[in-house]
Amino acid sequence: MKVRFPFIAALGFAALFTACQDESLLQQDGAFDDDADLRADTDSAATPSANSHVATDSAPPIPEDIDSLCHPDWGVYDAGFGVCWKKGAGRLGNWHQALAICDDLTLGGHGDWTLPTRQDFVNLLGGCDDHVRQMQIGRCDKCFGDVETRCAALFHDAPDWTHTPTGWTSDTFDDREDVAWMLLAQMEGQLKELAIHFTCLRRVL
Repeated sequence: MKVRFPFIAALGFAALFTACQDESLLQQDGAFDDDADLRADTDSAATPSANSHVATDSAPPIPEDIDSLCHPDWGVYDAGFGVCWKKGAGRLGNWHQALAICDDLTLGGHGDWTLPTRQDFVNLLGGCDDHVRQMQIGRCDKCFGDVETRCAALFHDAPDWTHTPTGWTSDTFDDREDVAWMLLAQMEGQLKELAIHFTCLRRVL
């Protein structure tokens, strides 16, 4: 036993040294990085549905002819998501009227305007709470205020709230055919027959 003990101890020490080296390498790779795990959890929680319009890891390239696709005189281009928001005062109407007005709109020589989706507003504002990301009623960052948002950056010269995107979305609320999603003070449902302000957009990319 006196001869074998040092040998066994040496083997144990070598195994421990190798394990420590492996753990050190894993830490360098970020496997034990708490911030990395947190970011992964956050990204997973914010994963949108397959039919939503979301930005990828890198913003799409800005088209060379962007002025013809979304001219500053009548549109505000969000390069992060490739959409052109209609510039100017919002319209007032019920949900059915809003769908028809955006569908019939011809502006800047383009006739492919639509009512924004629920996800379009989420993309524009950011800072949405877990309820909103889970397709429930909740709040996102305001367009203007103390928090810097994509919306505030894009519409920094808007004279009042009617010149920023708000109101009806094209999405029906859950299983209620008489209710649609809208954004005013928060993302919530509203009876389609009520009149509220709304805006239109077109997809450039």
